[in-house]
Amino acid sequence: MDERSPNFIPSQDISTIDAELSDISFSRSLSEDKHEILIMTIDIGDGRSDDLTVHEGDKPEILAEQFCLKHNLGADVEEALKEQIEYNISLIVEEERQAASLLFQNQGSSRMNKKSPENSQYRGRQNYQPESQNHQPKINEHSRKLIEGKFIGNVYDRLHKIGQKHSPKKETEKPKPRSASQKPINNNGDKLYYKGIMLKEKTEKKIQKIKQTQLDEAMKDLTFKPKTNSKSPISRNISHLLEKGKEKEQNIEKKRSQILEEEMKKCTFAPAINQKSSEMARFKCTSPDRFAALYDNARVKDEKMTIFSHNVLRSICPFAPDTSLTSKVNKSFSKTEKSKDKHPPEISTSQENTDPVTGQPFFRPRIGRAPAKRDVKDIGEHLYSYAKKSISVEIKSQSPKHLGNMTSEKIVERIKYLRLKEIFEMMDPDENGNISSRTIEKSSLPPTIRAILYPLIEELTNMNETLNFDEFLESVELLLKTLSPGEKSILLMSNKPKPQQQPQYTFKPSINTSFSQDSTGEPIYVRNAKKLEITQSKLKKERSIKEITEMNQCTFFPQTNKQKIHKDQSESSFLDASFPVTFIGINNSYCL
Repeated sequence: MDERSPNFIPSQDISTIDAELSDISFSRSLSEDKHEILIMTIDIGDGRSDDLTVHEGDKPEILAEQFCLKHNLGADVEEALKEQIEYNISLIVEEERQAASLLFQNQGSSRMNKKSPENSQYRGRQNYQPESQNHQPKINEHSRKLIEGKFIGNVYDRLHKIGQKHSPKKETEKPKPRSASQKPINNNGDKLYYKGIMLKEKTEKKIQKIKQTQLDEAMKDLTFKPKTNSKSPISRNISHLLEKGKEKEQNIEKKRSQILEEEMKKCTFAPAINQKSSEMARFKCTSPDRFAALYDNARVKDEKMTIFSHNVLRSICPFAPDTSLTSKVNKSFSKTEKSKDKHPPEISTSQENTDPVTGQPFFRPRIGRAPAKRDVKDIGEHLYSYAKKSISVEIKSQSPKHLGNMTSEKIVERIKYLRLKEIFEMMDPDENGNISSRTIEKSSLPPTIRAILYPLIEELTNMNETLNFDEFLESVELLLKTLSPGEKSILLMSNKPKPQQQPQYTFKPSINTSFSQDSTGEPIYVRNAKKLEITQSKLKKERSIKEITEMNQCTFFPQTNKQKIHKDQSESSFLDASFPVTFIGINNSYCL
């Protein structure tokens, strides 16, 4: 082989490479005793399985014997299990050898690049051996015996034959070896990848085993065992539960329908339904859209009501004037008719640009020349700003138009200026015409205005500054933007009472002099009270005169005898005698 080839290795380095290869391939046995190299899961039968762990230096026959003794298996199974263990160990050794050869092949090529030109000339004179001889690792005798062992036939076939001959109930299945059913892999990267996967699986199995041992230790202390139903299945799927729930609902619906049918059988009465009602019920059942039907029904009702009202109006007012006889025509009506005739396309275009259902205008894209300088904003920010602009335009369009003229605006500004000047004077400005927090505290400012101007006063106290009238105007203008309409009116409206203008009357009434002399300066209540006393005194006099006249008309005087009064009747007689009784008849009056 040419000395320039990358796979060329000198003879003096072969011994060192072999030594390093042997050290790496068996580093596990030197560094750690009883290193785990293989875990086999064996199906014993009757749903049972067990793991068989193979460590570095273990003998397959001893492992197979211990496993068979543990599970009471026969000698034929022991022999087949031993062969299977040897076969799996040979596969692992072969994979390690291939990985080591790949590693040292890369190291040899890197060393060759570092050698001087003299060594390369020397290597050319060497007798180069094939690649397979240069990269053979040193393997111990036990592993070499395992590799040289030849197996006749497939393991599955041999196990099947042994099971048929001796113990058909107890069968051992060959665990799936690493890439045993696959073709041999020539790519070294794939081999290393599969090896990494196998190591990962081993670690996961170890973790599971440790967890299981911890769980078993924890379960030793637990004595309670729940009573389980042997008939119930071990695991129930969600789909099974859903199907069961659906079946239950269907059964309930069936029972409900049966109960309703039984109740309806007892009902013998059948009401007579009108033909129109049946048609309405059928229409309701078959109508696709209830809302559309209601809308159409309302429209038909409106049309009927208009026709009915027109007919009623005709019956009440049968007279209908003939308008064709008149020669005069309303000017406004004629103008509108002429404008319609002149501008029919404008109306049609406006109708075309609007949606006939909703009445909203259609979307119109902006068409024109692209901008010379494109905006670098993000699309989200651009859309957000565009939406803000459109909202501000809508608000401006919806806001009421300012109808005031220039003169009225000047008058309003003048009133505002004078009112703020008045408030500024209330704050007691100093000699220089400035106000501060001290002057405001000493001033006689009304509490309502002080409360409205509180933000401005607080800012003055915090910053310890002074304001002249112009600065005060600017700050109040900014404050007015944040105030409510009620607060603005309180601040800007002056509280001065308007002078009452006395009306000038030309009419002068004539006054009676006698009434003016009698009139006193007493109030109306006192005068009315005096009048009431006079009327009451007059009534008393009239009553007394009437009583005297009635007493004079009494002509009968009865003769009374003096009677002796006993002690028992003294009180009652005294009471009877003390009160005179008057009997007044219709024609005559009698007095006692």
